[in-house]
Amino acid sequence: MKTSKTTLTVLLLSLFSSTIYSQELLNFTVKGKVTHNFDEYIYLSYAAKVDSFLVKDNRFEFEGQVPNRLEAKVHTKGGYVTDSFYLDDGTTTVSVSIKDKVTSIESIEGNKTHETLMGLQAFFEDNEDEPDFQNQMYKRLDKIISENPSSQFSGSLLGEIIMDPIFSFEEAMSLYSKLDTTVQDEFDLSAMKVSLDKLKNSKTGKQFSPITLPDMNGNMVGIDDYKGSFLLVEFWASWCGGCRVANPELVDIRREFISKGFDIMGISLDENRTAWLTAIEKDGLTWENTIAEGGFKNETIENLKIQYLPSNYLLDRNGKIIAINISPKILRIKLKELMGEEE
Repeated sequence: MKTSKTTLTVLLLSLFSSTIYSQELLNFTVKGKVTHNFDEYIYLSYAAKVDSFLVKDNRFEFEGQVPNRLEAKVHTKGGYVTDSFYLDDGTTTVSVSIKDKVTSIESIEGNKTHETLMGLQAFFEDNEDEPDFQNQMYKRLDKIISENPSSQFSGSLLGEIIMDPIFSFEEAMSLYSKLDTTVQDEFDLSAMKVSLDKLKNSKTGKQFSPITLPDMNGNMVGIDDYKGSFLLVEFWASWCGGCRVANPELVDIRREFISKGFDIMGISLDENRTAWLTAIEKDGLTWENTIAEGGFKNETIENLKIQYLPSNYLLDRNGKIIAINISPKILRIKLKELMGEEE
């Protein structure tokens, strides 16, 4: 999946889960309300099926049966959506808004999957900086997947989370092995295979690929140019909100540690050169900025299996990977530790 990424919280906000698995058919009811005047047909899409309902008094309702918790979308004819949810046993009440053919979910009630999502999100926000966070998150995901091997949510959740290397290759494979892959979404399975391959071949302690890319003036800049320095290889783009939020913090970090042997190599996935150069100037990026022409389809980017932005690698003075997708906050802490060890 090629998306802009801020934190794992954002990823979780795009998903809904379930905690109970049954081989019996699930009887679902979706009762909906449009937050403004709307009297046209609205559609519920899930699996290969599309149901329709003529909205009356800004309200609609769908009923049906599904073999397991399937991802569903509420939309207009030929329209787009910003959110999806999972069909669950019982009645789910949704409130949606529709603007310029784009349907957005404003609220969800009575859905067990949504309640589980809220619990997982709250756990992440309260514990992401705790030393035992990785182990506790693994236990929670293991429980969800073990109890819901045939739920498409399980596959979607695992596919999203292992793009950010919280877990080792062995841990991710253990979770993957518990999925019933015969019913998972093909896109999610494809994303998981890419992520697993990346985890297997881009572990901390391994040498980073000796990549070389052109800078703003067309001069080639490579990883080897930074030998002897701790280096943050930062993948970003002008259109990536999370990247632009992080840039000021990275500017401060570089200013603090550059004299001690730390630097940043920026690699943009912009396809609009003007937007790239404008963002560099506006954000005051003082490090070498290179561009991977073609964005996510660039050969270097594909070989590194960069799936979302921002992404980064922190390398030691010999070009070996120290950390993957490290936040500015943790980067500052890590650099202080590394510099302290050398004194």
